[in-house]
Amino acid sequence: MKDRDDDWNGGLRPSAARLAHSSREMLRRVESFGLTGNWGWTFATGEQVWSLGLYGLLGLEPGIVRPGIETFLACVHPADRASVALAWNEMRYGVLGDRRFRIIRPNGAQRTMLGHSEIHHALDGRPIGAAGLLVDVTERERLDQARAIDAGRRLSLFRETGSYFSHIPMSPFDPYPPELLALTGKRREDFNENWLCAIPREEHGFWRGELMQSWAGTKPFTYLYTQIRADGERVRYRGTFAPILDASGGTEAWSAFTGPERMAVGPATGGLARALELSVAGWHLRAARALLDWSMTDLAKASGLSFSSIRRLEENADTSSARTRHVAIAALRRAGIRFALTQGNTIAVARL
Repeated sequence: MKDRDDDWNGGLRPSAARLAHSSREMLRRVESFGLTGNWGWTFATGEQVWSLGLYGLLGLEPGIVRPGIETFLACVHPADRASVALAWNEMRYGVLGDRRFRIIRPNGAQRTMLGHSEIHHALDGRPIGAAGLLVDVTERERLDQARAIDAGRRLSLFRETGSYFSHIPMSPFDPYPPELLALTGKRREDFNENWLCAIPREEHGFWRGELMQSWAGTKPFTYLYTQIRADGERVRYRGTFAPILDASGGTEAWSAFTGPERMAVGPATGGLARALELSVAGWHLRAARALLDWSMTDLAKASGLSFSSIRRLEENADTSSARTRHVAIAALRRAGIRFALTQGNTIAVARL
């Protein structure tokens, strides 16, 4: 009978050979990204089969080395080798478990792998073989480590000073970071029911009026307010917010730093600093030059920018890039100029 494995529209089912070929092709495409590899193992003979992707993950050349347990273990980090060897041995008895471990490639590069395996059984239930997938999770692990370090720093800052950084998306709008909940002793449900539940009643008018107008805009702003903490104490706080703009110029999120008014606040960093820089206008740059007694030529020389670039910045020309603005502001800061938000959205220029 003629095999009609291509005729999906006709309602005919593709052949097993065609499906197997498609699966292999899909696997080859996935492995071409260099992040996955797979293997198969027959227990009775000890024979293993490795995919090209697995060779690549281990930094080995196909055809040069023979696939097998000893070859694989030689690539495993010495500190992880015993546990990986135990996992290989346990597969013979049908024992499974995902495992994270490190490998060291012949060039000395260390990578972190996540291994997943499946056991194949005979009809009588005996384990007869295994197959597995190896995924390179090095970058994800590094990102997780960076996030853990950042979370530790944020927690230490909050515990010691009562201040915190936050990223507030506009869609969905979520202005209640975990530090705020811990500071006020309120639940997210409490804020959803009454978003001013941790603000004294006498300040509600300001929050519903002037502050809401600032939130609806696209300019950085700062404000002073009274925060009711979990212990019932009322403490004056300062919030500094800078918009993160989307491609159309609208606000997609706010980057913020909030802390007690009495605490000295250093220069903004990260996303907050970048957002604040976008609000530094030409007259701010001219004021900064005046404080230094610099001409536009002096600023061009100090920043490494051209005279025409400085002139476009000070004229608020649309052709000025964010990078050009950043370079000019950085030169002024090195010379002792500081740009800071005062109450509302007014940017003050000072010389240290």
